[in-house]
Amino acid sequence: MLVILLALNSPLALAQPTQEELPIEVISEDGRYDVSTGAYVLTGNVRIVRGTLSVFADEARSFNAESGEVERIELYGAPTRWNDTLEDGTAVDGRSDEIEYDFTSNLITMRGNAEIRNVQGQFSGSQLVYDLDTESLAGGGGVRLLIDPATAESATQQVIEAADDGAADMEMADSNEASEPPETSIDDTVPETNDGDN
Repeated sequence: MLVILLALNSPLALAQPTQEELPIEVISEDGRYDVSTGAYVLTGNVRIVRGTLSVFADEARSFNAESGEVERIELYGAPTRWNDTLEDGTAVDGRSDEIEYDFTSNLITMRGNAEIRNVQGQFSGSQLVYDLDTESLAGGGGVRLLIDPATAESATQQVIEAADDGAADMEMADSNEASEPPETSIDDTVPETNDGDN
């Protein structure tokens, strides 16, 4: 088993690391370095793990930037698959014939029979691009959106509850500001003197 652990400028910090700060673990049964292309070629049960994101494929090619850091990995399989947990705790997963995982832009580009599923429904097309930072999706080539009414209602309720919680937090902050006495400074309490009259 080949295991490659790639740390892309991941400083140690007490705060929750961002996606870019997390190490990338690449695991496969076999691997070799292709000098002509500058790519690591990984075969057999390839798996990439970075935080909550996992990507699975039969074969992968890892390409480095001029700086020597891993820039992107192209994955191939029948099919390639990935899954992640969003900030709200819901799961999202996808599958396609090929996946390109670009570490610099933090994008997953899915090509060929691409499909993404989450609690809100299913999105498919010949090419889908998923932005891991913004958790947004764009598609092309015969895009199809399938929404299950039950899950759509549940997802809508979650959005409404989150909006209500945000509004309640803002109202509480506003009422705290209104109950505080206005600030005064020393200059406001000391009467002015006219130096010319002395």
